[in-house]
Amino acid sequence: MATHSAARGARRGQAKVRSLVRTTTLPSGAAVPILGQGTWHMAEDPRLRDQEIAALRSGLDLGLTLIDTAEMYADGGAEELVGEATAGRRKEVFLVSKVLPSHATRSGTITASTFKIVWLMAKKFLNSP
Repeated sequence: MATHSAARGARRGQAKVRSLVRTTTLPSGAAVPILGQGTWHMAEDPRLRDQEIAALRSGLDLGLTLIDTAEMYADGGAEELVGEATAGRRKEVFLVSKVLPSHATRSGTITASTFKIVWLMAKKFLNSP
């Protein structure tokens, strides 16, 4: 296992951090952190939005670049929150999302969930600098 460096993603004005988060290599060759950030219960309280975004960004800065979310978390709100938190940093993130049980068929997963996930997240960061 290797370690993942957050240094390449450090933003201007922030100290570069060498992450000690170990990674595993997927069959595709991509290195993925073995520890990530979860978003269950995020985006449920609008008063906490800024804190939740800051928490996700802090995790990214520390090398926690795997983010787990699901379409059922806050009725898609967590996916939108992740999109906002990762704006401009998408290349650093390994994103994991899950579908609703009612979409857990081959066609349901591909059509309903995938379209929703791509749409929600694309409007936030796929075209960000």
